[in-house]
Amino acid sequence: MTAAGTRLGAGDVRAAAERIRGPVRRTPLLAADALPGLAEAGLRGVLLKAEHLQRGGSFKARGAANALLGRDTATVVAGSSGNHGIAVAALARRTGAAATVVMAAGAGREKADAIRRLGARVVTADGGVAARDQLARRLAADTGALLVHSSDDERVIAGQGTVALEILEEAPDLDLLFVPVGGGGLLAGCCLAAGLAARPVRVIGVEPQEARRYAVSLAAGNPVELPASRTVADGLRGQRPGEITFPIVEDGSTS
Repeated sequence: MTAAGTRLGAGDVRAAAERIRGPVRRTPLLAADALPGLAEAGLRGVLLKAEHLQRGGSFKARGAANALLGRDTATVVAGSSGNHGIAVAALARRTGAAATVVMAAGAGREKADAIRRLGARVVTADGGVAARDQLARRLAADTGALLVHSSDDERVIAGQGTVALEILEEAPDLDLLFVPVGGGGLLAGCCLAAGLAARPVRVIGVEPQEARRYAVSLAAGNPVELPASRTVADGLRGQRPGEITFPIVEDGSTS
């Protein structure tokens, strides 16, 4: 599968899986058959991808590794709610690059502290995710640093798609894949990886009620920016679908 409007395809996810092998763990699938309501929903069982066991504690290590490994760069800038920043800081330390992570006002202090402990500089932006990403782009342009967007980056998307690739390799009979949606990099990557499945797999994005930017944008037929939300799911506070992620998700929603 190659989505309209982007050069990315399922082959990029496979290439990412090879590139990140080593720095990124292959996490297990955990059975959750005892969850209430499965029979009533017509589900045979549920599998949970244990990305909390990933290096840095989240799937973000995958996209950061794919974006940074093999690149000769001395400085890196990223905007993040926390987990992407932790992943970028860890990979920058591994490659010897200096990292700056821009976080929105109200971002978790514990995650900011974790980023600093990894040797990266933390800059706070007034406002929400949109203001954060705007400042990150400006800092990267002003300093000549490599900008590693938390979701709207081809290498990041392909790296995040390796989550679904591993799932499909271990559960080839999968019918539904539920994906939490922040910026949409994981969702877009999973949509690409679904093209490698031996049978049709429906990929379903899950958004907070107050941050339904993909649902609203898909209904409108174009990316729509929503006001900054106050959801407790701080990693899912994205305000607008990305220019790269949106056509991939839109294509996946109609296939």
